[in-house]
Amino acid sequence: ERLKAGDLKAIVATSTLELGIDVGAVDMVVMIQTPPTVASTLQRIGRAGHSVGQVSEGAIYPSHGRDLLNAALMSKATQERDIEEIHLLRAPLDVLSQILISMTAHREWYLDDLYNEVRRSHAYQTLERPIFDLVIEMLAGRYEGERIREMKPRLAYDRVHGRVRAREGAERVLYMAGGTIPDRGYFDLRVGDSGAKVGELDEEFVWERSIGDVFYLGNRNWKIEEITHNEVRVGPGESSGHAFLPFWRADERDRGGHFSAKIGAFLERAEARLGDLKSQVTLSEELVADYALDHYAAAELISYLLRQREATQKPLPHRRHMLIEYFEDPLTKGGQVQVVLHTLRGGRVNRPLALALGAAWQREHNERLQVIHDDDAILLIAPPDFAADDVLSLVRPDNIEELLRLSLEGSGFIG
Repeated sequence: ERLKAGDLKAIVATSTLELGIDVGAVDMVVMIQTPPTVASTLQRIGRAGHSVGQVSEGAIYPSHGRDLLNAALMSKATQERDIEEIHLLRAPLDVLSQILISMTAHREWYLDDLYNEVRRSHAYQTLERPIFDLVIEMLAGRYEGERIREMKPRLAYDRVHGRVRAREGAERVLYMAGGTIPDRGYFDLRVGDSGAKVGELDEEFVWERSIGDVFYLGNRNWKIEEITHNEVRVGPGESSGHAFLPFWRADERDRGGHFSAKIGAFLERAEARLGDLKSQVTLSEELVADYALDHYAAAELISYLLRQREATQKPLPHRRHMLIEYFEDPLTKGGQVQVVLHTLRGGRVNRPLALALGAAWQREHNERLQVIHDDDAILLIAPPDFAADDVLSLVRPDNIEELLRLSLEGSGFIG
């Protein structure tokens, strides 16, 4: 109300800009850090300039050098209205699980009839029977013994007569669910001997840890002694040696191929133009003219790219060049080396690739390889004599699905 009346010049809002709330006329939307997609950027900027004939205005303020690159490319894509293509989902299994609970909440079904009924929906015309049966098994408690609390049985499955019905309480879970957005679970972090609570850990971080792992939190190392369905018990960890840093995913999403391709293509063009001062000047002018950067931001971006080349003594990573960086962390125990694969492919590629790399290494050498990913890179914590080719050669088009099957159920992503 105060913004609408003109008493407030600005408000700090959520990333969706308080959608559904009438905040009146907005002159400009200022985004701190680059939004994850072109579509979301346009949606946010579109909250400004709602009146007839007005032009929506927005500005992106990046918070670090890498974000400056994203901001430049997002600015150009936004001006060109180059939004991501929508891909209709075929047979989404998370929605199917909700449908099955709702259908069985008030009546018992024969499995064959339930399958045929579901396939009458357009989205599930291609649903294969073995996949349907596996979802039934999941809802009937196949993963009940895992750490994920939500995996307890929701269906009563009579395998002898092929009939299913929702268990008591499943209907309440269904009505309280917030669609297909998963709730983030948190584990209490407690000191083993006293039970004193130290903090909370993200469920995905906990899922990827094992007894004996050491992580760093609150200016000290903690060693995992026990993991229950809702707690992690720890004791003092070694002060030297490699320790994981906890992460909290919140609503983080893996970047898709659309924007990732723009990053890879831009860096390939930029690499060809950073060799001499004249080319750098023309690149700077292009950034101002086509990417809506001011002169300071353009100069800062070119400086950032030059420093990257200087640090690695190699060309920029881009769509045709994966840069592999080796470095030794003095805190890493046993002489382990840290290897960064600068892929730039986005989390939708890097996440499954990281899972496959870890599974391939464990199958080949019978030892665990620590693998961490984000949208731009994959980090491997490996033995001293490790070479990236040793693990990259183990993952091929013909075996990646098999490797994912080996690793997916044991990953935090299964939640």
